[in-house]
Amino acid sequence: MKIPEVSITRKCLYGVLALVAGMPSLLWAQGNAAQANAGAQASARPQANFITVRILHYVPSEQANMEAALADLAKARGAAGEPFFHVYQSARGPGGYMIVQVDRQFGNSNLPPVQNPPAVVSRLQKSEAEAPRVITLRMYPEISTGGGSATAAPPGEFMRVRVTTTSPGNNDAAFALQRDQLVPAYKKAGGNRRTGRVAAGGNVNEFVEFSYMKQLGRADWNLAESMGQKDFDQMVGRLRALNTSEQIFWYRFRPDLSFSSAPQR
Repeated sequence: MKIPEVSITRKCLYGVLALVAGMPSLLWAQGNAAQANAGAQASARPQANFITVRILHYVPSEQANMEAALADLAKARGAAGEPFFHVYQSARGPGGYMIVQVDRQFGNSNLPPVQNPPAVVSRLQKSEAEAPRVITLRMYPEISTGGGSATAAPPGEFMRVRVTTTSPGNNDAAFALQRDQLVPAYKKAGGNRRTGRVAAGGNVNEFVEFSYMKQLGRADWNLAESMGQKDFDQMVGRLRALNTSEQIFWYRFRPDLSFSSAPQR
């Protein structure tokens, strides 16, 4: 199966979720010319599930102000018709936040436009240690256990974000291996994953997997048991042969800073 492509110029390689930093005022606006052009190309294709991921880092003395601004921004976007605005706080490593929201430039043009309140944006920018980093992901139900959307974890649960970089030319093979072997193993083991691929703002050879867990650093399922150790080892070997790197990040959901139009899991 050929993975559907989104025609985008790759701006730079960056191994983590976030990748191209620009001026804050531009990043917090509704889009830029590059995304608008990409959206026009994508509009000719069937509608797909695209999300925008933003990574924020705060000035140490401004964490409380950033959280207050994020809470107000979530309320404003929810009142304006945003389907969801999910905020996650870093659970390991440097302090920061990850925002997951629907992307309007790539196949979600049916959604009403939402303007960020300038005063709230100004407060948020003042608390930022650097410009937010932004990527767009195309989420794939074929390589996810419960549909392709990146949904909010219930309060108190953690989210693991796994970023794998596939060697050039092996994206289709990596997609097929996830679809045919990894996802069935997850389902059999009772695990969950929402998986997408970078469409804009970063390395288009990166797959990003969101998984939800009850304990930090410990999965609630065992793929080796669900597959059998031999089959599991073989699958892992094939995945490693296709990938050039893997990075893992941990977050916890902040419902007090988020908005969802309906309960999601």
